[in-house]
Amino acid sequence: MPRTHTPYPEEYRQQIRLLALGAGDLRLVTLYLDGQTLASLDDPPYQAWWELAAGSHEAWATGLRLDGSRVESAHVRFTVKP
Repeated sequence: MPRTHTPYPEEYRQQIRLLALGAGDLRLVTLYLDGQTLASLDDPPYQAWWELAAGSHEAWATGLRLDGSRVESAHVRFTVKP
């Protein structure tokens, strides 16, 4: 009898945690992955989980300070192999 593909249950799917650290004067942090907003957070920890997908990816964060100025992290490029 041929086996049918059964997706892995959610608890077995691989994920990566994206985490941004910053000074205490941040009022909003936005995490980006591949040019799309992954999460906008107004309280630490500034983190989100992303389910791995094969391919090349780029992640970064931006922050809005209490005085209204903006900061941006370095962009991190990484590859997930199938």
